[in-house]
Amino acid sequence: MSRHAARRPSRRSWIASACALAALGASAAHAATLVGAQVSYSSHLGAGLIADLGTQTVANGTVFKDTTQDITSFVAGNQLIIQNTAPLAFAAGTFNGPQFTFSGGLTQATSNAATSTDFQGVVGISGDAVGSNFVGLNPASGSSQVIDLASDQPLAGQTVSYNYIFPTPGSVADSLGSATLVPTTTFVDSGDGILVAIGSNTITILNLVPLAFAAASFNGPTLTFAGVDLTGASIDPISSSDFLGAVTSDAHSLSIDFSGFSPGVGHTLVIDVSAISAVPEPASWSLMIAGFGAAGAMLRRRRAGRAMAAG
Repeated sequence: MSRHAARRPSRRSWIASACALAALGASAAHAATLVGAQVSYSSHLGAGLIADLGTQTVANGTVFKDTTQDITSFVAGNQLIIQNTAPLAFAAGTFNGPQFTFSGGLTQATSNAATSTDFQGVVGISGDAVGSNFVGLNPASGSSQVIDLASDQPLAGQTVSYNYIFPTPGSVADSLGSATLVPTTTFVDSGDGILVAIGSNTITILNLVPLAFAAASFNGPTLTFAGVDLTGASIDPISSSDFLGAVTSDAHSLSIDFSGFSPGVGHTLVIDVSAISAVPEPASWSLMIAGFGAAGAMLRRRRAGRAMAAG
């Protein structure tokens, strides 16, 4: 056998390579967010259905994650929710807190009763800006302030900017810029007294009322997803220590059992979620098509060679 013949791959190896390429395209698992997925909400007590809140499409909600000040903020409906993400005190000063400026003209901003007792910042409004002053507060991780907003125009679609003000009014300590406001996809379960906000890769559950969850085989919500496959779900350390429900998940659903828990008002459970695309993406389809096409071409050539040899 010549060197050239030895270097030439056999038809069998070409077909194997082509099939491997197709298999790679078919099995490619692309990391995905929850954005664009369909999510349905239900809650159960034991085996009984307590609430069915229907289905929504997960939006790419606007989130201001201030890692310098350890707070995360988002809008759910007409409410601004500010979550404390670290057990740190706010230093003394004239003003210490976030300020949000809206383009549509705010008319009212008031702290909601669902705010944590240790995170009741002083809410003020000036023109189109609303701020909360946390001077001297020492909230636990997972505590939240809920602010009810009213505006001349719908909040969705407005431009909103984020500045952190310290140590005096007008002194910008840091800024996260501006964005077109997209409210976070939210289910409000009045029966369980919780608000469930679904982000791109997190699910935040806010306790709204000072009530304990009854002991049962199961007591809590189930979220069912279509359009993505869940690959993991875990409790984020920023969650409130009294709200660590038992989280279970499979490819299409996630359940949180709060049986026996008695969380404080305004306390949150944050769940980090990982997912992959349920439908192959265009690049995967290209790999599969190329692989199957190459395999078919090799098979046709092989059959033609056999026909000539037979003749």
